[in-house]
Amino acid sequence: MALIFLAFLPQFVDPAAPSKAAAFLFLGAVFNLNGTLWNLFVAWSSARVGRGLMRNARFSIWFNRCVGALLVVLGVRLALSRD
Repeated sequence: MALIFLAFLPQFVDPAAPSKAAAFLFLGAVFNLNGTLWNLFVAWSSARVGRGLMRNARFSIWFNRCVGALLVVLGVRLALSRD
């Protein structure tokens, strides 16, 4: 991620800016703020949807079975891998 910032963010800093470092840090802070707000929204909405789905006992049982089977399959696949 640091390489992406170093490669693409400087093109948005004005060459005539009195403090290029401050402009670079400001753009980084804006990116972090937007990313944090987006991730908070995704976490909040997924928790809300998950809570609603898990209220249904039948769905909850089948979901847990499917996730358990997936983990077993991944474990067996990992155990049998040669790499």
